[in-house]
Amino acid sequence: MTNQTPSLLIPRLLHERLVLGMWPEGLRPELAVPLAATQARFMTERELSPESIERLVMQRDAIFGKLQDTLPVEESLRTSLLQRHKNICNELDIRELTPSLGFPTINPQFLSWKTHSTYPAFSVYNINSPICRITFKSGLQFAGNIFTARTVPILDPVARSMQVEPELPDVLKLHLVDDLLVSSFQLECEEQRLDSVWITARYEGVMPQAVRDHIRAKQKLFDDVFIIANAPRWQRNAIVSIAPADPLVVGVKRGIVWLLATYDLTPVEMLAVQTGVEGDAGKFRIYN
Repeated sequence: MTNQTPSLLIPRLLHERLVLGMWPEGLRPELAVPLAATQARFMTERELSPESIERLVMQRDAIFGKLQDTLPVEESLRTSLLQRHKNICNELDIRELTPSLGFPTINPQFLSWKTHSTYPAFSVYNINSPICRITFKSGLQFAGNIFTARTVPILDPVARSMQVEPELPDVLKLHLVDDLLVSSFQLECEEQRLDSVWITARYEGVMPQAVRDHIRAKQKLFDDVFIIANAPRWQRNAIVSIAPADPLVVGVKRGIVWLLATYDLTPVEMLAVQTGVEGDAGKFRIYN
């Protein structure tokens, strides 16, 4: 199997800036999908070797033994061990599934990137609908204040909720609608005296026939298949069409995100990602 580790890895500092919507000067938000695509990677032959898998199994079992030895009062240690155990189990699942699936994986953390307005930098669709909608109910009620003659917000935390259409698995949803987006919506509702707010994108792209055929041929291998595109210029309580552009096509299986087809960066576009220089149009790359 060919090792296709991405030629551009996102530094943590840049990732943290993008999560906050702090795009570096010259790095256009339209490059969000090409930039995310560079995070895909195949397992190397060494990683898939029996020796590598055996080491991971030993690490998993050792961590599980430590976990069993802890007391309930050691909550922080137990949480840390559980996360490490989960990460290793995830790595083992990737190694188990890669030979049969043959696709690269992609870390979905990029879905937490924000635009300058702190709205999501991406819109996500399933293959059955061109609509991506995020609805936030603030749980706020506005009552009069007898001392100031002004309305004051009263928060009912139980009534606060976030809904996403299409329905997303946790591995995608937890990044797309993270705590920062919840806080942003909540602040917006408080400032504008709103009990809810929603943003909606409509996919207007046209995929190459080869990509359509590829999705139909491979979708049965996955629990879900989704299209991830650049976000539009979101408008509150309005449906906005996204500009036609090549998206990512991903499949989800066992809580792991696999890349089926992606925007293929040209050398000029790679330079654009790195420096903010204008780039030309890329082409779809179909995996497996």
